[in-house]
Amino acid sequence: MTVSRDGLSSHEDAQRCKVCGEKYKLTTRRTWIPTGLSVRQWIQTTVILSMMVGTPLGVYLVCLTEIPPTCKILVLGLAVVLEYVCLRLMGLNMLNVYRRARLATMTIVGRPVTRIEELPEENQPTAEARAITAA
Repeated sequence: MTVSRDGLSSHEDAQRCKVCGEKYKLTTRRTWIPTGLSVRQWIQTTVILSMMVGTPLGVYLVCLTEIPPTCKILVLGLAVVLEYVCLRLMGLNMLNVYRRARLATMTIVGRPVTRIEELPEENQPTAEARAITAA
């Protein structure tokens, strides 16, 4: 069943073993989201939050000065645009963090294969491969 390039079929393929085709048994656990942040994402988040806090403060200070009202309106408009851009960047950054944390919480559950004889028949090594590994 193929829905789209990134749709249902690729999602189902990702939950199957590429060697034997068996479906994975996945378990998830809880994690604290900031553990999913890389150093780069921490820096980006800190800079974006600083800009989001500093922009309204800067606009307030500019509005206290004796400049023409037209300049004040222009500064206010630029601040609104900057806040929008910062919100967008923060949203994209947090989406990446969420995806990274979600993958970090998944583990594949299954019984470990301790002997070659326990493998399914189609995955059994050939006699030549056994001779090479035995040497």
